[in-house]
Amino acid sequence: MNLYLDIPLHGSIRIVNSKIQSPNPRVLTDIINSNSPFVIQTNNNIVIDKSFWKPVPNVIRYTFEYLGNNQFQRIQNSLNNNLISNSNYPDMIFKQKNNNNKLIGFILESPHEDEYQNNANSMIPIAPAQNLAATGGVIHNEINLVLIRLYTLYPTHFNDGEMIDIVILNPIPYQTSLFHVHQKALKSPYVTLRNNVWKCFWDSKYKK
Repeated sequence: MNLYLDIPLHGSIRIVNSKIQSPNPRVLTDIINSNSPFVIQTNNNIVIDKSFWKPVPNVIRYTFEYLGNNQFQRIQNSLNNNLISNSNYPDMIFKQKNNNNKLIGFILESPHEDEYQNNANSMIPIAPAQNLAATGGVIHNEINLVLIRLYTLYPTHFNDGEMIDIVILNPIPYQTSLFHVHQKALKSPYVTLRNNVWKCFWDSKYKK
């Protein structure tokens, strides 16, 4: 049995794995038995429908002012009314950026469980790193220390009074873990599945 992704890229179906290199049978069983509206079975194959693939936007999460002497001040409400309403953080979609602030990016991998709302069989994207107890929370709590460390390493890269936007982004903006299909924790063999799906996206669209 093969697992396919009906990715909305050029209207074509991208294969994740073949009969020679198939996913763990337990994973396939979980997907089949999930009763997910995103799963289609046809000709002994499993297809993850194109309606599943909704991109999570890259965002500007924080803005800081560099005060000099390795001191950074977080600017409150700097994103005004452009915030993503259902985000746990003060996120603004990155493509809406319209200033000349310095950019510092946190590059993740791909969205997982908390980056979507799965309402009425519809994937609703939110923003990257939404988990308050994991990546999102760590960034929120440690971002000041990261900036201080960056200044220590690259002091000539910062100017007094300079404004800095912190960008959170995923190289692959889709849920490659397929969590909202199988609802299983991200551990073996689901990590392997996530990796295969991620590579499928990367090779078919993002790899240069």
